[in-house]
Amino acid sequence: ESVNRLARHYARYLPVSINIAHDGGSRNITEHPPFFSDDPATLLEFGTELLGTKPFAIVPIDIPLTGTKGAAFILPHPVPPNAGGSHQVYCNRMLVSQRCREIAPEWAFFARVVIDSTSLNPTASREGLIDDPVLGTTRDAIGAILREWILEMAKSDPFYLETFVAVHYLGLKSLAVYDDEIAPAIIRLLPMETSRGMRTIGEIVSQSPEISYVPTTDQFRQVNALGSVRQLVVNATYTWDAEVLRRLPDLIPGVKVTEISTADVLDRLDPVDNADRPAAVSFEKRANSALQDFDAASAVRIAGSGDMPSFLLTDPNLLRRSERDKARENGGSRWASILDRLDDVTAERDSQPGTTVLLNWANSLVRRLADINDEVIFARSIRLLHLQAVLATGRPLTSAENETLTETLGDLMLLGLSEGN
Repeated sequence: ESVNRLARHYARYLPVSINIAHDGGSRNITEHPPFFSDDPATLLEFGTELLGTKPFAIVPIDIPLTGTKGAAFILPHPVPPNAGGSHQVYCNRMLVSQRCREIAPEWAFFARVVIDSTSLNPTASREGLIDDPVLGTTRDAIGAILREWILEMAKSDPFYLETFVAVHYLGLKSLAVYDDEIAPAIIRLLPMETSRGMRTIGEIVSQSPEISYVPTTDQFRQVNALGSVRQLVVNATYTWDAEVLRRLPDLIPGVKVTEISTADVLDRLDPVDNADRPAAVSFEKRANSALQDFDAASAVRIAGSGDMPSFLLTDPNLLRRSERDKARENGGSRWASILDRLDDVTAERDSQPGTTVLLNWANSLVRRLADINDEVIFARSIRLLHLQAVLATGRPLTSAENETLTETLGDLMLLGLSEGN
């Protein structure tokens, strides 16, 4: 039984008849390679057995130059782009490898290739392929076949292409960055996370040719919590997103792409009306005094309907400095020394407050706070608004912030009780 299993595994597609003696008789173990077939039903059956599910599509492979024939079975589900392809390779109908990565381009992560070749050269151990010009030619040809399949889909069946991109968009974004042939066909179909939910690039461009993005999750959470920036903002945190966005002006005429900062977000908000401006300026100065121990400053603007009293906008330099502090605590003395020198280099740039607490003048609570004369109550209230803004971004409070929250709430409760008595 072991001989039968091994013989079928390696030699089942050899172009000769192989008979194995069994129980006084013999059994022929060879068959015609199903991946050579022109019959769609035969290919579908083989592909379903290979993938464990029905293939999204089957792409025939025929490369006369290197005597290579077979098929690429397109996966119907997403896979990590860095997972690498586990392709099956036969040389003169004998199995060489079921996990060959070299036979197809790295970007063809969405396919499982099964081929036989009369020209590819196996290694001495017959467990892989020699990396020679024949392999390079075959790999390039398989890449060209898959590229042509995508381009043909774009012409003849755009809906099918849209479905394909929706499944494999994570890896296809790398193609949009580096492949000038494929990029125009798929660029508008690639999805991005935005301040208004998931949108394809085509949908984003249709709303405005001027696209703004932020490069970190923290910044996106801040913009998303704010919710009143008129223009849609893209979260370019994920792999390839920023690179794809920066390519858009070359791929879609008239598109302008800009990375925005916290200062840009403030600039896009409405200022306080002239009639209220003196009170707002005074309020901002007092709030700055209350926040100076928290490496934060305030800014008074009108943000949306006024449902939220405060928002947090953090400069990326402060986020990096916070990450260095954590690394310093967890690392050894050598890392601490390196990070200390980096802090010295960036000290001048980071000297300004890295966090801006946006106080929403459209909110009635904020306007009432501006009329409070008791500086103790005022300072405690501003600190609470600061912590509320932190929580609104989705970031948990640090231990120091939790202590401040407990202390501030306790102070306000005591003040309220004393006034009640």
